[in-house]
Amino acid sequence: MKIILYLVIYLLIFKNVLSAELAWNAYGHYSLDKIFSISKDEQIVFFRNRAITTTSVGTNASTECKGYNTFKKNIEQGGFFVCESVDGDGEKVFTEFTPSRGEQDAYGLQKFRVIAGTGKWLEIVGESCLGAFSQITTFDKAFQNASFLWSGKCQVSDMTIERMKSYKKPE
Repeated sequence: MKIILYLVIYLLIFKNVLSAELAWNAYGHYSLDKIFSISKDEQIVFFRNRAITTTSVGTNASTECKGYNTFKKNIEQGGFFVCESVDGDGEKVFTEFTPSRGEQDAYGLQKFRVIAGTGKWLEIVGESCLGAFSQITTFDKAFQNASFLWSGKCQVSDMTIERMKSYKKPE
C-alpha cells in the first residue's frame, strides 16, 4: 500500500514539474453588431472585437472575434464566440470561447479552447484554457468602441512551451 501511495505522490509531483503555463494577453476594442430584443427581459447581443494579443512564448498577433451572448433579466444565459489570431509569422490560431454566467456589466471568466492552428499553434490544438475579461471604457452612444483587456492561461507541458518558442517557419 505504501508503494502505491508513494507512486501516486511521485506522479503528482512529476506532473507539476513538467507542466508550464502559456499566458495570453489581449488589448482591444469591441462593438455591438446587433441587439435582438426578444422581449423586455430577453436580449441576444451580437458583437465583434479587434485586439492585439501577446503571449508568454514571445508571439504577438492581430486578433478578430465574433459571437453572441444571450441575456434574461440582465443575467447572462450563455453565448459563443470564436477568435482568429494571426501572428507575426503569418501563422494562425483559432480559439472558441464559452462565457460564464453573470451580470451583464460584470467582469467574467471564460473557458476557451484552441480549436485549430498552423505552425507553432498546432502544438496546443485541443487545449482547454481559462481567461478573464475586463472592460476598460464603455460604449459610445452607438454601442461602438468599448475598450477591454483580457488575460488567459493554458496549462501545457514544458516541452510544448519550448517547441513553441523554438519554432522556425519553414521557408
